[in-house]
Amino acid sequence: MPFTENNRRDRKKKTGIFLMGLLLCLLLFFGNSRVYAAEATVTFGEESYSVEEDTFEIEVYVRAEGSIGVYQVTLRYDAGRMEYLSGAEEVSEDRIVLEGTGFGSEVAYVLEFRSAGAGSAGLAVEEARIYPAGEEEEGYTVSTLARVPVEIQGQETGEPSFFARLDEETQPMLPGSTAGFGTNIPIMGSITDAGGNILYLIDMADYEPDITLWDYTLVTGSYLEDTFTYISDKGRNIRAVLAMDENGSLRLYAYRADTHNFYPVNRMEAEGKDFYILSPGACINIPAEMTEEEIDAGTVFYAVDAAGVGGYYRYTTAGALEEWEPETTDAWKETGEEMTGQLRGIVFAALVVLGAGLIVAVLLILWKKAGAAVLKNRLKALMAYYEDKKQYIFVIKELTGREVKRKYARSHLGIVWSVLNPLLMMIVMSMIFSYMFKRSIDNFPLYYLTGSLLWGLFSTGTSSAMSALVDNKTLLIKAKLPRQTFVISRMLTALVNMGYSFVPYVLMLAVFRIRPSWTMLFLPLDVILICAFTMGIGYILSILYVFFADIKYLYSLFLTILTYLTALFYPVTALPDTIQKVVGYNPVYLSIYIARECMVYGRVPHYSAWVKLTLAAVFSFLTGWIVFKKEQNNVMQRI
Repeated sequence: MPFTENNRRDRKKKTGIFLMGLLLCLLLFFGNSRVYAAEATVTFGEESYSVEEDTFEIEVYVRAEGSIGVYQVTLRYDAGRMEYLSGAEEVSEDRIVLEGTGFGSEVAYVLEFRSAGAGSAGLAVEEARIYPAGEEEEGYTVSTLARVPVEIQGQETGEPSFFARLDEETQPMLPGSTAGFGTNIPIMGSITDAGGNILYLIDMADYEPDITLWDYTLVTGSYLEDTFTYISDKGRNIRAVLAMDENGSLRLYAYRADTHNFYPVNRMEAEGKDFYILSPGACINIPAEMTEEEIDAGTVFYAVDAAGVGGYYRYTTAGALEEWEPETTDAWKETGEEMTGQLRGIVFAALVVLGAGLIVAVLLILWKKAGAAVLKNRLKALMAYYEDKKQYIFVIKELTGREVKRKYARSHLGIVWSVLNPLLMMIVMSMIFSYMFKRSIDNFPLYYLTGSLLWGLFSTGTSSAMSALVDNKTLLIKAKLPRQTFVISRMLTALVNMGYSFVPYVLMLAVFRIRPSWTMLFLPLDVILICAFTMGIGYILSILYVFFADIKYLYSLFLTILTYLTALFYPVTALPDTIQKVVGYNPVYLSIYIARECMVYGRVPHYSAWVKLTLAAVFSFLTGWIVFKKEQNNVMQRI
């Protein structure tokens, strides 16, 4: 009978592991791990220049979210009113070429000119080709060919403005002409895209395109001093035009009349809905709270849904779409946010109390149904079991204390190193990488420090658990203790070290003025899940190390590789799409992502990250426990 019962239990365990693995595989194939990268930009130092001196300078910035490899930018300038002096790699007639190999995410130029005539001059980006380091086959997409007006003081020459002449040159046909595209397409002008292709602009007054668009509204404006009909959203915040290439294909661009810039409009699907997205720079009314860094870095965009309703959005690290919320210091706004946070905290606390009440109610029902005597007997049995395990708990405490003391036995500063080490590493990494990722990572020191704490918990916990049985073989032979006691003590040691390191972390949160948020309550749950995942790996490694000592060196190499797949010091969007998907299923990265969202950015982590991490933690712990229980007797024979 016992044999049959044991077989039944083994079958249940195996069935549970199989189902857990099946769920994990389904999540791997169907989980949402899409991450979106920002586009590259070419911008000028100021929105416009007013020149009174004979010589003047204009700043040009080439920026991208990731590292810049090779770049080539061609600028067109008003050679009649501006004489080029220095600052670029190449110049010919009225064009300046900036080219070279970048380092980091930004390349800056200072171009020097001399006034050659008064009037409305300017510079315009004619073409921009920017390639990421190591991936020259696919370059960055430069969404906007920027222009900057330069008003040179003095007596007017009487010539047309630079931008008026530039637009006339790129317009190969008269307004209203339809040559080459049929008589039913009203062509009103033309532009040149980043690839040098000519696109012809279509007036939407009496034209209905045979493509899917949002429920748009027609608005009247001007282009090249002629009346032009644009399409807009319900809020009339953008003016979009249809552009047709030489093959008859239609493209959609948003137009800003004050800057003469065109912004591509892309169609995408998110959360089961169609959106048309574009840069906020194309909007007529940009929120005052939105910073230029957010617009230039591409982390915020304007999206119009199928009904024509527009709004500002951003992507989370997990690839989810969320509404953009301004960060303001207005007193009333801070009070509102604080009240909202308190309300959420109250709701969260109410749910906890409600859950506890339901548990108590269930216990009372069981009490009446099963009888007080039966329940009391079960409680006595539980207390007896606890008394029997008290000695093991005491041993675990002693072993943990011994490991902590042994780690700093010969150090003068002792446990202080657990406080200083993360701070020193944060300073070093910030000095090296903060400038490189300043536009794609907010609060880089905290971004790195958060990841470092959880990475240290995983790497230290698994590495020390690996040798737990071998290092304590004397106690294993002489004392009758559960084998898992030594593995648990190593995990608790890593958790205690993380606790000491948490002291400077809280201090840095205060230094960077991170306000307390109710989302921080999720951190303990995140730590419990990564501890469970680490324990499962530790159980398996402790068994393997007894039979294969070389696993120590192989695992050290594996940790080095895993470090670079955990996005400790760089944004995950800097990676190719394929590697982004791999990182998106790394349980250690998921735990770090959750901690960053909760602690640093005050946002609720995407639910998919919780599901993936929970499945990985449960599967790892159960698998490690079963392997350990099955092989622990063989360990005693081998050790």
